[in-house]
Amino acid sequence: MLESKIQKQIMLYAKKIGALAYKVNSESSRGFPDLVIILNTGVVLFVELKTKTGVASALQLYTIKKLQDNRANAKIIRSLDEFKDLVSRFGT
Repeated sequence: MLESKIQKQIMLYAKKIGALAYKVNSESSRGFPDLVIILNTGVVLFVELKTKTGVASALQLYTIKKLQDNRANAKIIRSLDEFKDLVSRFGT
């Protein structure tokens, strides 16, 4: 499945559960996760989208690690089901 299809599914699901979802402009933010999701609990998720076989770049991995080092919830997500599992960890 294409990243764009996974993104569309996640954006629709986020709206369904009352979360705010934003696509980050990759041209001005190289390496930054694709989506910023703000759950109705106030939890913020930084989501880097990849296909089942997609590989994160060194810059993407570095950025995710820096976000995590700052106690942010940053993850690589490969499917809607993975996203739902992530969201369920935060009580939404």
